[in-house]
Amino acid sequence: MALHRTRAMLPTLLAMVVALAAADVVTLHVPSGSVYGFVNDHINASIWSPANVTNDLLIALSLSANDTRAMPTIAPSPLVLRTGQTNVNFTITGALPGRYPLSYKLVSLVSGNTTYELSAETLVVFIVNDQWQSTLSQFGINVALVVAGVGIFLWRRGAKRDLWFWGAPIEGVFEPDPFRSDEAMPSPLAAPTWQERGRRFWRLDCDDAYIVDACGVDAALFLRFNLDAAKLFSALTILSCALLLPINFVSGDGPTTSSQQATIANVPVQSPYFWGHVVMCYLTAGAVLFFVFRQNRRLEYLHMNDTTLIGPRSVFIQAGLPLDVTRHELRQWFLADYPEDIDQVTVVADLSKVYTVLGQRMNWRNDLQRLEAIYMSPSLTLSPWLRYCPGGACCPSPTDIWFDYLARRPCRSRRDAASRPLQEPLLSDSGGSPKADVIGDDEANEMVPPRILAKVTALRAQLAAVPEDILNSYARRTGTGAAFVVFNSNRARDQFLDRFRQTQAPLSQCVASTAATLCRRRPRRATVDSSGPSRLARHLTDLVVHPAPEPHDLKWSKMTYRPQSLRRFCQFGLYHALTVVLLLLFSTPASVLLYFNLQPGSDVYARVLTPDSLFAGFLHTYLPTLFLVCVNWVLLTVLFYVSFLEPWFTESRRMRSFLSKGFAYLFLSSILFPSIGVTAVYAATKSSSQVAFGGTSSREVKYVNDFLYKLCSNFFVGYILQLTCLGSLTQLLRIGEKLFYQPWVISRAVTTDEVHAAREPWPFYFGYDYAVLLSVFTIGLLGSVLSPYLVPCAAVFFFAKYYVSKYNFVYVHPTTPGRGNVARAAYSLALVCLLLFELAMTSILSQVGNANQWLALVLLTCATLGVFVYWRVVVYRALETETNPSRVDVEAPTTQLRRQQSMELSRALFHAHSLSEMEALVHARPTQAYINPYDVGLHMLSVLHRIQALRTAKLRDAFNRLGQQPEGSPSVATTAATNDLSESLLS
Repeated sequence: MALHRTRAMLPTLLAMVVALAAADVVTLHVPSGSVYGFVNDHINASIWSPANVTNDLLIALSLSANDTRAMPTIAPSPLVLRTGQTNVNFTITGALPGRYPLSYKLVSLVSGNTTYELSAETLVVFIVNDQWQSTLSQFGINVALVVAGVGIFLWRRGAKRDLWFWGAPIEGVFEPDPFRSDEAMPSPLAAPTWQERGRRFWRLDCDDAYIVDACGVDAALFLRFNLDAAKLFSALTILSCALLLPINFVSGDGPTTSSQQATIANVPVQSPYFWGHVVMCYLTAGAVLFFVFRQNRRLEYLHMNDTTLIGPRSVFIQAGLPLDVTRHELRQWFLADYPEDIDQVTVVADLSKVYTVLGQRMNWRNDLQRLEAIYMSPSLTLSPWLRYCPGGACCPSPTDIWFDYLARRPCRSRRDAASRPLQEPLLSDSGGSPKADVIGDDEANEMVPPRILAKVTALRAQLAAVPEDILNSYARRTGTGAAFVVFNSNRARDQFLDRFRQTQAPLSQCVASTAATLCRRRPRRATVDSSGPSRLARHLTDLVVHPAPEPHDLKWSKMTYRPQSLRRFCQFGLYHALTVVLLLLFSTPASVLLYFNLQPGSDVYARVLTPDSLFAGFLHTYLPTLFLVCVNWVLLTVLFYVSFLEPWFTESRRMRSFLSKGFAYLFLSSILFPSIGVTAVYAATKSSSQVAFGGTSSREVKYVNDFLYKLCSNFFVGYILQLTCLGSLTQLLRIGEKLFYQPWVISRAVTTDEVHAAREPWPFYFGYDYAVLLSVFTIGLLGSVLSPYLVPCAAVFFFAKYYVSKYNFVYVHPTTPGRGNVARAAYSLALVCLLLFELAMTSILSQVGNANQWLALVLLTCATLGVFVYWRVVVYRALETETNPSRVDVEAPTTQLRRQQSMELSRALFHAHSLSEMEALVHARPTQAYINPYDVGLHMLSVLHRIQALRTAKLRDAFNRLGQQPEGSPSVATTAATNDLSESLLS
């Protein structure tokens, strides 16, 4: 019975013991969250107890960093809280900027009845430069530069002053460049005053019908991307401030006065407050997905309203055809299986030798016209830049400089013709050409140097000769195994593609069937009534078929026969190796500049002034971001010109390749390296140490610490400010084009064609700007959760980019003929930016959050990855596979259109000055037929040569018959020969 009572009282006794123990547990309050301090400043903190301690306590403090020499110093360390005390103070002094996690460990020196515990186990110490004042100074300087640049822009176009070397602008404010393009219809933006023109420009929608017609589909999509991105980050700014700012401010209770307490770095490790950041990640992902699919819907709408597209009902056979097949034979192959569905067939011939000879003859013609204008036109007054630096249209020639100065030609030219300032060229070709005033008599030719006269004579003889080499190469041309086939309807094209997929490997059929299932349609089977396999069916398994690009997008000079040879693979590897070398070459100076920014004690700054001065802080902030912008610009420019060496046969494919490489580099140099810090990159191959009390150490690499420090500091704020202010100013003033290139080229232009080509504004290169936009897009996404300061900066950047680009599209840049292929690649990369953002947040929360928060972000990343796969498999290819139902079965013959465009392209070929100019003309024309302009022009030339050869043979035969007749009365044969000779001479 007693034993039973004792067992019944045990729970009560245990409860009393726990209550007594809890009553003896005292919580020591320690700083938690994060504390901030400047370099070489003291951070004062304290640990306090609500009552006097009853025994001595030892509190060990340990800091972790990649480099133990850069760690802040803690004095005193360790901390001892003596019996009877209620608090103990300590000081943290930072040596170098960085993020340093600090951990507490409580050790009781003397056992007692009271148990003590700490209120927190970790604290994050941020050592920063006092750069926010210098950031405001940087912002003020950039704004002053923008205001000054806009003032110069308005003054130049308002006053139209004639400046030395730069001349006077022709266009005014809100007026189109006269060399931009030939507008058939008057612009709805025209008005008598610049104020009214500005109001009309402001009210013009970014994807208005006028923008689409006058600027192009790609321009409208680019403007829509910028405007929607600006609205997206404006909304994310509101969400971030409403949701995360309260969490970031109240979650940490460390002694800090820095404005960086509004970032995620102020939240304690393993805090439940991180759920707010997880929710913000979900909201950001939903907003970005809505943004991307909204852009794609706009692209689909513009495609549906474009009646000039023939790509949706065409296929491109890239390889597999016999090299000797002709257009007529291939058309018969298709007509045998599809008798009512073939519109046109174009076989691609290999004209590589013809291109070489034709380019050489074009150079001869340009050289002849330039020599005649400079040396044989007495009425032409040379500019001082051409008089003292003779040579070509772009660069001086050392040979011409040597011989002209030996003959004292510059001095004589200055005596004979009074120098006058650079005059504006004619706006049309009606003013004639200097070639009309070329000296023709022998007495005047004595004024021309003998070497120039010999060169002109040789060039005239070479151009006067019949181009037998071109005609022989054209006559011996072979095929490339490629062809374009245009069907009368999209339905017939889909039937052929489904029939082609059935002949491919099982894996290819599985992929095609899966795509068809996701597109909610079944693979159609071709119904070809044939007792045996047709010629097309026998070659179908060897073909390589792709959706056809638009005709204007083709680069015909790149479409040559390239077999699967070792040389081709070596060239392909060489192009990619060159790209990698360029990435490493330009990443090195960018990394060095970032290293200087991370090391405020560097000798580079110490030699200028003391590291703790305001101007030194300004240099630490301004120069690295400025140099990084310049280095990125140089690399993108080099990558752009390297892309011309790649064997892409479409302009959009080349631009998409350049966009992918440019974005990859900008992500590495502008986001990844600044985020983790160069010191973390250097520490990747060696272990960092965490030095704790007692001399123990553990090995780990603290990438997340460097990532959070750089992202939550003002580095990216300064970088986006540089891109916003200096980038917009450079784009508006067109500094590279108007300040350097055009004045120099115009001063060296002598013929009307050269002057017109020099005056034409540069086209807009979408791959370059999309790469920069996407890098800022990624920074803005990271800032929406980590640092709310970055999000409004990204919104301002996209708003500035939108208005500056809109002005240049409407008034400066020529019409872009693209159909949104580069925009689709940019939308895919926007989803890649979202995936990178989610992976970065997953990595961060794996270190500072708990397991449930990390799993929530892993789930979000997997869902976004599934959306990306759906986008690539279905949505991205929808414009190539799906069609507009209202135009599926509509017949669209293009025979008359093909004949008309053949004549226009042949005339363009005969007037082109180079192969690159010919490609630009083809790319700018809204061609609706697959016509090789070189093939058309050379075919006409061969026909004319054959007619001329027949006439020459007939004339030679008539002379021979006249010479064979004896003297006397003319016979019937003599009379016939005389008649033939008369007809030949008259013809």
